[in-house]
Amino acid sequence: MLPRQSRRPLAAAFAALVTAGLAVLMIGSGAAGAVDEPAPQDTIPAGLTSEPAPSGSPSGASAEPTDSTSPTPTDTTTPTDSTTPTTSTTPTTSTSTTPTDSASPTGSSTGPSTGPTDPTDPATSPTTPAPNPDVTPPVVTSKVDGTQGGGGWYVGDVTITWTIVDADSKVTDTAGCDPVVLTADAIAKVLTCTATSAGGSGGDSVVINRDTIAPIIGCPVGAQRVQGSLASLSATVADGASGPTAPLLTAALPTDVLGPVKLSFAAADIAGNAATTTCTAEIIPDTSPPVITHAIDGVVGLNGWYTGDVAVSFSVSDPDSTILSAVGCGPQVVTADGASTVVTCTATSSGGTNSDSVPVGRDATPPAIACPAAPSIVQGSTRSLTAAVSDLVSGPAVLTVSGSLPSTTLGAAAITLSAADLAGNGATVQCGYLVVPDVTAPVVEAQVVGQVGTSPASDARAQDASGTPWYIGPVTVSFSVTEDESILLDQSGCGTTVITADTTGQTVTCSATSYGLTTTRSVVIALDMTPPVVTCTDPPVFVQGTVGKVGATFSDATSGPTSLSTSLSVDTVSSLGLSYVPISTQDAAGNIGTGSCGFRVIADDTKPVITPTIDGATTSPGWYTGLVTVTFDVADPDSPVLSTEGCEPATVTADTISQVVASCRATSYGGTSVQPVTISRDSVAPVVTCLSLAFVEGTDGKATANAQDATSGVASALVSQSADTSTPGKRSVTLSSTDRAGNTGSERCYYDVVERKTVAATKLSSTGSDVVPMVLGGIALAVAGTTLAILARRRAHRHSRHSA
Repeated sequence: MLPRQSRRPLAAAFAALVTAGLAVLMIGSGAAGAVDEPAPQDTIPAGLTSEPAPSGSPSGASAEPTDSTSPTPTDTTTPTDSTTPTTSTTPTTSTSTTPTDSASPTGSSTGPSTGPTDPTDPATSPTTPAPNPDVTPPVVTSKVDGTQGGGGWYVGDVTITWTIVDADSKVTDTAGCDPVVLTADAIAKVLTCTATSAGGSGGDSVVINRDTIAPIIGCPVGAQRVQGSLASLSATVADGASGPTAPLLTAALPTDVLGPVKLSFAAADIAGNAATTTCTAEIIPDTSPPVITHAIDGVVGLNGWYTGDVAVSFSVSDPDSTILSAVGCGPQVVTADGASTVVTCTATSSGGTNSDSVPVGRDATPPAIACPAAPSIVQGSTRSLTAAVSDLVSGPAVLTVSGSLPSTTLGAAAITLSAADLAGNGATVQCGYLVVPDVTAPVVEAQVVGQVGTSPASDARAQDASGTPWYIGPVTVSFSVTEDESILLDQSGCGTTVITADTTGQTVTCSATSYGLTTTRSVVIALDMTPPVVTCTDPPVFVQGTVGKVGATFSDATSGPTSLSTSLSVDTVSSLGLSYVPISTQDAAGNIGTGSCGFRVIADDTKPVITPTIDGATTSPGWYTGLVTVTFDVADPDSPVLSTEGCEPATVTADTISQVVASCRATSYGGTSVQPVTISRDSVAPVVTCLSLAFVEGTDGKATANAQDATSGVASALVSQSADTSTPGKRSVTLSSTDRAGNTGSERCYYDVVERKTVAATKLSSTGSDVVPMVLGGIALAVAGTTLAILARRRAHRHSRHSA
């Protein structure tokens, strides 16, 4: 605040200026009266006109306008529109004091004139023909200056200027033709200049692409590779304007040393802006030992046994690191019998040691059959002989084997017995016996000839005493009757019988009688020559790519089906429409029946459904204020999902504005779905910058600060709070600002309260300064008074000319 002694001269000067301005205004108003004519040009100071000064031009610094578009003051009685410049049609030999050429600011014509010309008066009408009309619009040409990068992009400020040419008439109007300097990045920004003359309107447009920001290289988060493996590291490249030249960068990663490994990536956008960054991956130890698989080659017997030499080979691999050692992993051959010969391979890598042991059971030796002492049997009798079976390696399949002894021939005889061990080795032996004369009934033997089926009948009615099987073709039954010690007295049913019709059990009997007893022999024949019937279920309908099964039921009137129904998987991928699949079954006799069952495959008309889930802290809709995790759920209710791309979880750790951080693409037989996710993230609070302020004691004031936020922006650029001006001194207040994402920043702001003192003038500012505003106000009033006086003089001049 100025001292009281210094303020008095300033106040006196201000009062004098105000008085002088008001006096000039009153004198000008009294002299002029209510007139409209302008004052002579030689009496108007340079830079002051009857029209307001252009915006931004200081008063008194501009010259009289000379542009043809500036309206020329005309007599109010002249019928010419004062807002439209016109060209005088008066001959050049005449004289006139009325300005009619809009291109001449002083109002003088090219020759003397004897008086004003009235275009409506035939006596003064011009005789000079009117010029030809202009039919060509202005030619507008653009010029673009700036540093160009690649792909038609500019990588710095761009200046656009325009050249307007019209050789036939004056340009009367332009739009958008001022020089433009483009200082912000833009995509396909269109700038247009149009110009109008008497010939019409013409124009030119330019399209500007400006990109000065280098691309952003995104490193993978938490990348890990196994020590000793062949590995690479990839980084993503994003650019918001021209786009990256490559969206993904990949480089080989050394894995010979544990711990963090850094790789440098360099990228460029299409405009030519370049960026580099360093990404880090962690080399971790290999925790998985080698994978060992084995293969066995040999003659396979039964029950897991081999009946010859066995070759064992191993395959050793480690997907993560190099094999350091392998013991016993070469080919090995087991040549000796044994219950459990173990072949072992042991391999070691950086991930540890693994072993694979293969137990091999080898038994190439047949079992031993021990015949009992030779028994004696009666001629024509039915007896059997049993022998013991042993095996020292795999063991015998059965402990004893038996065989029926033929007794038709007297004397010594032998029977052949066969046995097998558990490995499948077989042995055969001849065991002897003695046939003695028979003094009993005749011996009747039956012979059955026919094609036996592949499945023995389980129905007891279709078996004779020795277990007659099912036949699948005509059967011939015959009998042989023998009686060595007597004459046959009678035979019944012992001829040949041929069976040709299906039957579940037809009995054929032969009875023979001698002087001794009667011998009867019967055989039961089960015949089934008809295949089973396959009945398809209704044709099912499947969506392409889903699991499909076709069912059928089976029936057989004789031996019966081995199963009542079946369900067969079918191919629903290869083709659409109606298809058929053969289904076969077998009856108990071994006949095979086949049917062709249909099914229909329809197309999947639904694409996969992709559901993104976004997890992250948020306090304002549309904005996240911390770590953001994006996950995707992919499902297709009709067919399996064939492939996915980009659907793994994504993490956003940097602030961004409406950026696509992840895009999931999924394909099924119904098509492909794409689901992008756009995130806006602002985790940084606004910056509050205090303004340095001072207030007069007892006045109203507000402590104010600027607020800025680079990402989501603040709701208000200014924050304030009422200041305490009750007593002088330095005080402070905490000013806070919240951005649109919900982050809040604050700052402690200080201000001064100045002691209030009695002053002569009214305070015009809350800052306590009362003299400077008074001086500036006085100057403004003085300038305004001078301007009003000049306007009054010009009006008086116009009135005097009108009166003359």
